[in-house]
Amino acid sequence: MKVIILKTNEIKEVADGYARNYLFPQKLAISATADAIKKAELAQKEKAAKAEDLTKKDKETIEKLSDKKVTLKVKANEEGGLFAALTGKDIASVAGITEEIIKIKKPIKKIGEYEIDLEFKSGEKGIIKLEIIPEK
Repeated sequence: MKVIILKTNEIKEVADGYARNYLFPQKLAISATADAIKKAELAQKEKAAKAEDLTKKDKETIEKLSDKKVTLKVKANEEGGLFAALTGKDIASVAGITEEIIKIKKPIKKIGEYEIDLEFKSGEKGIIKLEIIPEK
């Protein structure tokens, strides 16, 4: 029996009993009628177009940030240790990006220059250069 999996809009061939006894009662799938197949294919095309648009925006953001060096002034002691560790949230506020895309393994605790990895939802990856200098 052909069914449409509702979560992904995929058209699958499954056993009749599996569809009637599990997928339909759990509202995980619907019967694949001609009208439902057209709707599912249209939904898949829209999803692909959104993903492509998101990837394009992410690439533009990476290009914009690759040439930019972000400078952050923080309170530090004479040895260069920070009084408060920097997290992704601190970097995001200065760089003008969202915190979710910043991937740092551990909080930053010293003055210096760092390369911070960025990973977007579309799978695109980039790097932002961060310079931490002491406040005077």
